[in-house]
Amino acid sequence: MTTEKLLYTDGHKVTVTDSTFKVNNNLYHLEGIIRHDFRVIAPRRIPVLVLVSMGLAFLSLGVFNLAPANLIPYMEVGNYILTARLLSLIFGTMLFLAGLIFLLIEKEKYGVQIVTAEGEKEVVVSKQREYIAMIDEALTKALQRWKF
Repeated sequence: MTTEKLLYTDGHKVTVTDSTFKVNNNLYHLEGIIRHDFRVIAPRRIPVLVLVSMGLAFLSLGVFNLAPANLIPYMEVGNYILTARLLSLIFGTMLFLAGLIFLLIEKEKYGVQIVTAEGEKEVVVSKQREYIAMIDEALTKALQRWKF
């Protein structure tokens, strides 16, 4: 009966021993792992840029009074009269600010990717670089012991 040497554990999600790599309920044997990588996952910027662009487009319609007045002659909300120009300014501001907020909130993520005979898998993803670096380092040590 052989005992496995524990190289890393975070206490609940990830465990690295000298022969296995366990993430949640998935168990990967080190002999089946061809390679692993520390990955930096950039945030998706295209949806945010679309929001900002649409916001700027609606803002320019309102600022330069290009909103077609016959499309929405006016709308009454309580005691306020909302014209097409004012509506495009409000809508453009909301879209632009939403895009800026998402741009500031969305940060890059980090991950451990393994390559097996089945293909590539992002097995652990986190916003904490140090956490992923510790897992990657433990996996590197385990694979070095296994390969040599």
